[in-house]
Amino acid sequence: MMEWTTDFQALKIMNLKVSFTNGLGYLFCMKKWFLSFVLLAMAISNLHANLNETAVEILSRYGKKIGPDTSLSNRDVSEYFLYKNYIVTVTLIDGQSQREAFSRKETPPRPLTDSEIAALMDANALASKWTLTNENKTNKIWMLDSKVGIASYDKTQYILTLETRMMIEFDNALKALSQKPGQN
Repeated sequence: MMEWTTDFQALKIMNLKVSFTNGLGYLFCMKKWFLSFVLLAMAISNLHANLNETAVEILSRYGKKIGPDTSLSNRDVSEYFLYKNYIVTVTLIDGQSQREAFSRKETPPRPLTDSEIAALMDANALASKWTLTNENKTNKIWMLDSKVGIASYDKTQYILTLETRMMIEFDNALKALSQKPGQN
């Protein structure tokens, strides 16, 4: 995972050995917890996604693509990246990011933390605010107050997907086109 995890675990172990009976032990413990908080904040701040970025901006953000691009029409392309310890799938429509999905590269993958999910959603708030609209055993779903985006976290596959209304409409149009006449 990220470098801060090892540091954070080491600080946690060190804190267990500190005596809370004197002020010096308390001060030492507080400094270590503050340091661990700063390390966590730095790690999360490096994990960004931005819906509506262009293909050039996406490539600049995530670096070299892995695997071949895929496409369902002449308007969309899905690109795949290995960014830090994440597999990132970006779907562009007419050259702009409309869907970004994040999962860990480990096999088997571990869940994304609440902090990671919050950081990714904040980076993709599109000048709005996310509101949790549904949660069950397998999924969490948020919608932007502006209604221009939706986020879902699959609790079984550990994938966070952020997408715009344009992406949802595009998917629905493709589904409608793929249906045979007379089917509903």
